[in-house]
Amino acid sequence: MTRLALLFVLLLVAACGPAEGSESPATDRPDDPLAGKVFRSVAVTEDGADRPLATDVPITLRFGTDRTINVQAACNQISGPVTIDGDRLRVGDLMTTEMGCDPPRMAEDEWLSAFFRATPTWRLAARDLVLATDRTEIRFAPFESTSPPVIGTRWVVTGLVSGESVGSVPAGVEAFLTFDENRVTGSTGCNRLSGSVALESAEVRFGPVVTTKMACGGGADATERAVLAVLNAGTVRMSLESGTLRLTAGEKGLMLEGR
Repeated sequence: MTRLALLFVLLLVAACGPAEGSESPATDRPDDPLAGKVFRSVAVTEDGADRPLATDVPITLRFGTDRTINVQAACNQISGPVTIDGDRLRVGDLMTTEMGCDPPRMAEDEWLSAFFRATPTWRLAARDLVLATDRTEIRFAPFESTSPPVIGTRWVVTGLVSGESVGSVPAGVEAFLTFDENRVTGSTGCNRLSGSVALESAEVRFGPVVTTKMACGGGADATERAVLAVLNAGTVRMSLESGTLRLTAGEKGLMLEGR
């Protein structure tokens, strides 16, 4: 009886073990070495020669903890799912925002999208991340501080949000906001503005905003209407990530960069 009982136990343990060819538990898989990290480009070469970017702003690369990638290109943001497959970085369907910019920046956005669709190799060189295709190599350094403080920074409007689309600010027009503890000052792109504010962690409560009364016309007037539509909404949602401040009031919003 004792031998029969022991044999039964051994058979039961074998039956409960993993089947041949089954996956190991998820906890045995190595962690994604890039998840949650942010990098900025420090060197770009193509066919062995330096490739200048369309602007002096580096490319920002953010890896989410949910296997996504977000790239701040010269004009738009590019995002999509990403998988590390050996020494290759494989991205799924890429989505981009729809901000319209000048031809050189738009061309750089298309070039960068094509780079990631080409399944570049990746490697870590000390703390730097190096991505490469047959023709192009981009070296990124870790970006430790992702955003300037809201208070005291000059926030320049770079995008006018309407629903799911983001329009660019017309050439030659500059709208900006500067916050202190309880006031906002700046420009609508046409007139000077000022008003009271209350800053919370995820929202801004704007009091009445007053402006000068200059008539500007054209793109400056359109920008002013877009800026005031957000500020005059009263309570506005606020998010700050990777140096981009976003203010959202319903279907309208503003994207701003600290400069």
